Amino acid sequence: MTSLISEITNWLLVADQTLMLFFNGMHNAFFDKVMWVISSKYFWVPFYVLLAFYFVRRLGWRRALVCILLIGLVVTLVDQTCSHLIRPIVQRMRPSNPDNPLSQYIHIVNDYRGGRFGFPSCHAANCFSLAILTAVFMRVRWLTATMFAWAVTVSYSRIYLGVHYPGDLLSGFLVASVYASAIGGLYIRYSHRPLPLPRFFRLPRSA
Repeated sequence: MTSLISEITNWLLVADQTLMLFFNGMHNAFFDKVMWVISSKYFWVPFYVLLAFYFVRRLGWRRALVCILLIGLVVTLVDQTCSHLIRPIVQRMRPSNPDNPLSQYIHIVNDYRGGRFGFPSCHAANCFSLAILTAVFMRVRWLTATMFAWAVTVSYSRIYLGVHYPGDLLSGFLVASVYASAIGGLYIRYSHRPLPLPRFFRLPRSA
């Protein structure tokens, strides 16, 4: 049984490396610039602001505020879980890391190699957390499709830049699914209840 598990694990690792080399190998000067920008967290700040405004417009400011706070909670949890819990335990080197023998075959953009370990991908975990919770909170088909397409694109940019294996992205998606499904399930269960205003937001009654 142990040998079988070892064989399956080795096969998965080889397949992961093969897929990495295949997708990372499809590059050119134009997409080097595009993927570099897509992978930047700061580039998406205006997008997040517009999304927050849409939450308020569709749900009202009170319920939107609750949803935004829940998203912030989940993103924080998945980010910390990936970077401070799983990575130190698994310690899987990024493909771009100079100490990784595979790095000599990896296409690097702007000499960016990321940190030492990359399993799971925090980019993928954060993006899919936002996509899943947006789908749960908003229930708008076009927005759900847009958010998942965005999450997939950002995740792919990490392979393109050579800092993550496909398996890193998949594991990030799984971590996001666990947290987002749990919080989203609680939201669905209790969202029919009215949201009371904090006391300092309440207006005094007229005499």
